[in-house]
Amino acid sequence: MEEDQLPFIGELLRVRDEERDWEGAAERVLHQFGLSMVVPDEHYRAVAAYVDKNNLRGRLVYFRVGAKSAPRLQESISLHPNSLVRKLAINPDSGYRAWLERQLAKRFDLACCMEQEQFVREEKAITRAGQIKTSGDRHEKDDRHAINDRSTYVLGWTNAAKIEALEAQQAILETKIARLSKAYADANNSFRDLGRKREALCGIDQYPAYSAIDWGSVAQEINELEKAVAAIERASNRLAQLNDDLKAAEKTLAEIVVKISKANEKSGAFQASINNDNGVLDEVVKLLKDIPETIVERLAGFCVEWLREFQPQDGAAPWSRPVCSFRFWGIPAAMYHSWHQRS
Repeated sequence: MEEDQLPFIGELLRVRDEERDWEGAAERVLHQFGLSMVVPDEHYRAVAAYVDKNNLRGRLVYFRVGAKSAPRLQESISLHPNSLVRKLAINPDSGYRAWLERQLAKRFDLACCMEQEQFVREEKAITRAGQIKTSGDRHEKDDRHAINDRSTYVLGWTNAAKIEALEAQQAILETKIARLSKAYADANNSFRDLGRKREALCGIDQYPAYSAIDWGSVAQEINELEKAVAAIERASNRLAQLNDDLKAAEKTLAEIVVKISKANEKSGAFQASINNDNGVLDEVVKLLKDIPETIVERLAGFCVEWLREFQPQDGAAPWSRPVCSFRFWGIPAAMYHSWHQRS
């Protein structure tokens, strides 16, 4: 048995192109009928047996269709001038055209109403919003799906438009799933964070004061103490350097004091030598006063010659030599000086 031998009614019908404004309403009223299957007489027994023996895991409605040469619609049944049936087209290649015309006229001859006043007056009617009125009293409007939701449409000779609508819906759902997955992950992370916080808060009543758990203040105090220690270490390094400089200065001062002490000792020795030489000089002068002039002249001449012989190379006077050489120069110089004054 080929697939096309058991067509669904929705595959054999579609809304005419010029009546697209009524497509949503037609889909609503014909939805269950479109999902029904047509079973020709030659396959009826096999289909009935298969359906009865198997769990279809769903709902199936099928129609047994007899002779294909049933009377045409216009020959036996008249339609409302604004009938919904007139807005439908039947697949011209279908062998069930006559049967479909009769079924449509019998079950879906609904007046298409643009105004509410007309809808109220008609015995059987439908609006573009999808409200259906049958047998005068029964009314129905099913808004579980949007009236323009093509993913729920079942009429049409091809299902390309429905596939396109389903793919678009799939893309929207995938985006929503991704967003919800991220929201779930974020919520799960938040839940774990709350769990950790709850565990951290367990036993918090053990601390009578906030200061016992105020780690921020402790951290700040530690930071300040570390800065203070660093400053002290820097100051300590500078202090050590100053101590080293002070010790060096004290050592230099001690060396200077030693040198001054030695200089003072030498100065005292020189002063004692000068005092001694001055005494000797006074004695020599006294002796020279008692010597006769003739002897003094002779000695003076000798001293002059002697002084000339030992005249310093730098031209300075002999008696200008350091006091330490007084005994060498002093007596001749005194004799010469005494003689020079007499003459």
